[in-house]
Amino acid sequence: MKTFTVTKPQSVRDLAIQLYGSTQFTFKLANDNGLELDGGVVVANTQIIYDETIGDKRTRDAISNRGYSISNIVEFSGAKTPLNGYLYNYYASQLTDFNTITDFSIPSVDELNTLKSHLATNQGGKMKIVDIEYWNLPNTGATNESGFTALGSGIRLFRSDFIDQKNSLYMMTTTPEWSFGIANDNGNLTLTVRSDGRGEGISIRMIYTGTGTPPAQVTDYDGNIYDVIQIGTQYWLKQNYACTHLADGTPINKITDGASWTADTTGAYCAYDNDESNVFV
Repeated sequence: MKTFTVTKPQSVRDLAIQLYGSTQFTFKLANDNGLELDGGVVVANTQIIYDETIGDKRTRDAISNRGYSISNIVEFSGAKTPLNGYLYNYYASQLTDFNTITDFSIPSVDELNTLKSHLATNQGGKMKIVDIEYWNLPNTGATNESGFTALGSGIRLFRSDFIDQKNSLYMMTTTPEWSFGIANDNGNLTLTVRSDGRGEGISIRMIYTGTGTPPAQVTDYDGNIYDVIQIGTQYWLKQNYACTHLADGTPINKITDGASWTADTTGAYCAYDNDESNVFV
């Protein structure tokens, strides 16, 4: 048996990923330590006792045979992999501790221009997934040979309308009102300046800003799993960002109402069409 001290507020699910590499053992952490099961947040300086020897991919029967009753196993959907991710306004990106993945950040215009230069021609096409489940035809130039796996995630306009799902991907930059776009009807990666850009909900695709080589997978505060890919000299997340908390555990404001979205200047996020099925795999 080993002990682990929580250094920042974390969900039981996130701890299971950290200790065992799987949410399969969330129930064990909760049962052994009296922690709240469903999405409960464990405060900093909490000491966790865990059995590091069961960190393999055991079946439910194997776990039961170790003396843990099947009735004590709580069903969880497990760690999620984002699909389109959430749409965030610029104000959300300016919140203290917005980034919850160590050494990954919202890209600058220069960093996206570097990506564009590396891909040279048909940049957007080389970034777009070919599957027409995620892009409307003609999906011009789509090969995804870069591995970026861009999806037509759409946008929520300042006036609150949701438009362009499967037609466009807009990616936030660190410059207010400037985003990079990919469309279904051409193969370009285009810098777009939008007058209402601060209040629009768009996708976030983070770039590695650390030193050395990042791990192949990373997780955010919510426990969502992201693949890391290399394109040229850069490392990017393969999925759009989908975290609903700041790094200190504070929830980001989720706004579904149209008028409230238009009025917001404090930072907010939403799912496309307010439909969570658009967010995750």
